[in-house]
Order: sequence, then C-alpha cells, then structure tokens
Amino acid sequence: MIKKWLYLLIIMFIFGSCQAGTDIIVPVNTNEPAVIINNGCEDDVVLQYGYVDIEGNIAIEPVFFKENIFLYGDISFHDGRAMFSLDNKLGFIDKTGQTVIEPVYDDTYDFHDGFAWVEKDGKWGKINVCGDTAVDFKFDFWIQFPEDEWIAVYNDGLWGFADQDGNIVIDYAFTHVGRFIEGYALVNTGAHKTTTGYNIGVWGSIDKKGNYAVEPELCLPALAGSGGAVFHNGLALVWDGSKTEFYINTKCEIIDVPKDFVNYEYSEGLAIKRFESGWIYGFINESGDIAIEPQFGYGSSNFSDGLACVEKNGLYGYIDRTGATVIPFRYENASDFNDGLAFADNMLIDKQGNAVFKLPGGYRFYGEPFSEGLAPVVKE
Repeated sequence: MIKKWLYLLIIMFIFGSCQAGTDIIVPVNTNEPAVIINNGCEDDVVLQYGYVDIEGNIAIEPVFFKENIFLYGDISFHDGRAMFSLDNKLGFIDKTGQTVIEPVYDDTYDFHDGFAWVEKDGKWGKINVCGDTAVDFKFDFWIQFPEDEWIAVYNDGLWGFADQDGNIVIDYAFTHVGRFIEGYALVNTGAHKTTTGYNIGVWGSIDKKGNYAVEPELCLPALAGSGGAVFHNGLALVWDGSKTEFYINTKCEIIDVPKDFVNYEYSEGLAIKRFESGWIYGFINESGDIAIEPQFGYGSSNFSDGLACVEKNGLYGYIDRTGATVIPFRYENASDFNDGLAFADNMLIDKQGNAVFKLPGGYRFYGEPFSEGLAPVVKE
C-alpha cells in the first residue's frame, strides 16, 4: 500500500495538487451530516445517499455517507453489486441494500462478468459475486486493466502481464506498461534519454509472446507514468523531449500522416474540438471539417442517442448532429443520454425534454448513470 500511495502522490503532484477524490459510500445510523477534508483543499459536507429505480422510486434508502478516498471502482451497480465503505474498508451491497460481501478490502475494481479484482492486506486477488476467492491474493502494489484479457501485474519494481486466472504470461521486466491494443502493448524498461535538460522515459512495443515489435528507443514524455498513450483509430499523438509532436501506431512505430489529419475520439461520426478564439467549442467530422460551428461552452464530448449535451450562457441543453437545439438550454446540471434517458437537474428526462419523473423533494442525482436499473441519489 505504501508503494501505491507514493506512486499516486507523484501522479497527483504532476497533474495537479487539488483534485477531488473519488466518493464512496459508508453505511451509517444517523441523519447528522459530517465534515471531511477534500484532499486537503477545502471542507466538504458529507451527504447521505441511496439509490433510485427507473420509475423514480427510492429503491435503497439513503443510509450511506460519501467518503473521499481514492479507489478504482465506482458506486454504480455491476453484476448486482455496488461497493460501500465502512471504517476505510470496502465491501459490497446487493440491490436491496443488504451487505452481501463484508467490508474487508482495501481497494477494489468493479465487478465484471461475475468477478472483481480486489486488494486485501496489501495483496491483490479476485473474488466472485459471493465473495469467494477465485484467484489467490498474491499480486503486489496494484493491478492495471482489470477487464482486459491480460492484466498488468507488479512485483519488486517491475510490471508483467497475467491472464484472468492469475497465471503469469509475460514475466516482470518493465518499469511502465500500457494495455494491449490490437495485439501490442507499449512498454518502458526504465531507460532514459536526456533531452533539453529532462530525463524522459524510452518506450517500445511488445507482442503477446513478449517479443519486441519495436525496441525501446522513442523518447516519449507523453507516456511517462500514464500507463500508455490514448489511441484513436489506431494512432496516438505523442511528443518527444523537444516538444515535437508526432503520431505512433500501437506497435510504437512513428507514422506519417497528412498535414490536416485529426485524431479525435469520434462518437456517432462527430468529435468535439476547442477553437482558440474565446475558448468556444464546435464539432468536426471524421474528415476534420467543421460540422457544427463553434458556439458552445464545453459540455459533453460525445453524441449519444443522436444528441449531445452542451453549455451556453451557463446552462445546459441538447443539440442534434446538425447543431439544432432539440432541448432548450435550461438546466444547471445535465448528463449524456443513455437508452433514451438523461439526468437534468433533479429530473430524468426523455429525448423530447419531457420529465419521466422528478425526484422527491430534498433529493438530487449524485452523478453516476443508471446501471442495472438503479442510480445513486443524494438526500440533502
């Protein structure tokens, strides 16, 4: 645990010293709110919350407090289980709100296909939805990519890869690794190059047999400590120590692309792009042409169910793929659509902006989407 927290403190120092922690739930027997320190930055009143069903009924009464500590999973339901915390230990409840897995874990990922990777007494293992051990607790530090075919595991300062049964498939040999994408994973052996006064990690790529597809040679600060670059359409934009930008493929090979090539994460054929003048946003198509003129404050980067949630003059509304307003800008808080429904203030709305239901007085949505028919709500 000490290694893990030191690592996380380094990452927090690099990317900002005042980021909110992940909220988890703590069962309590009082209606009195508590006060905690939010990562040392500001006081944060802790509110009680529970879960609401798709018809607007309070399915699990708000008997949980949120507690700001770091963890990898969320409080949505996965495989009929949602995590909670008690005395800084994690367990799981079922959809009736009953504890089904006792809070004995130090950290946990969400359940996926009936299993969850969890940490206990400084070791990571795997449990099923009943809490039975499926993979012995034997991996140190933390694990990465828990839902992939091969997970990244750590031992004595180095990373390797294991399958979902906990068998080592690529031995511990790397100081940093990325996930396997299209059969290749970016890796760093700890070598560095000094560029413009900085020591920068040198990255290469391995195949699933552990053989190098590209020997570690590229100087890529964009990857250092991040677990790998973000790939879209098979390419990732990175830069070297002199801040020269270029694209690499999943094999860590430098790829020449047309000058007007754009590499954004597209959703339903469009991607949001920031335009320098006035910090306003519009959308481009997959050819890089402007599809919706820049006119919005930042909202959602994604279209879902044919609509995107965007902001204008401090309020949120929804546009279609032509940029036309479908649901007026009238909400202080709003979410993406999923299966034809979205959160907007304290309501669940349909794609016409009609309220499917409104939460009872004193409640609001917590921010997580509906999952398996339930969504977290806060009692204020």
